Amino acid sequence: MKKRIVVLGGTGRIGNKISEIAIRRGYEVVCLGRSASLENTPLGAIPFQGNVTDNNTILEVSGTSNESGNCTNVYAIVDSDGLGNGNTQNTDLISPVMDFSSYSSLLLEFNHSFEVWGNPVARVEASIDSGTTWTLIHDYGTNNNYGHQIHNISSLVGNSSVQIRFHYEGDYDWWWAIDD
Repeated sequence: MKKRIVVLGGTGRIGNKISEIAIRRGYEVVCLGRSASLENTPLGAIPFQGNVTDNNTILEVSGTSNESGNCTNVYAIVDSDGLGNGNTQNTDLISPVMDFSSYSSLLLEFNHSFEVWGNPVARVEASIDSGTTWTLIHDYGTNNNYGHQIHNISSLVGNSSVQIRFHYEGDYDWWWAIDD
């Protein structure tokens, strides 16, 4: 089974080259790009149109604090605190549709840093109908949580239209960073 990677900005000049190298090394590559036609997607890559640098979700270089949660290099982060007091965020980071019909078991692994101030919502959810409905995988509640996470998602085996969603809501409630 090939390992899948997502290249943010995969249709840009640098992202395109990174994607080409990863494909040559045997990875399954998903290229996330803002381009409406995604015409710059490298041959063999899976195009995915989107933009994680909108007003709700940004990308940052790795953190330097103890709370970095193993998030290194470039990672996705929603920073409710950075948006400022009185501003509310409600945002999602959603995977492309994936076919799990031929798998016998599945694990979802990622690094994260979830820093709490008030009462944010940070949930990992799955859809088996291309995003029409969502089922809870894990709710991080209102306690700080950092580091490597492993969730058994074998309940998704046999489905051909699966998506994973990282859902965050916050009002001046610090951040949630997702990596790897």
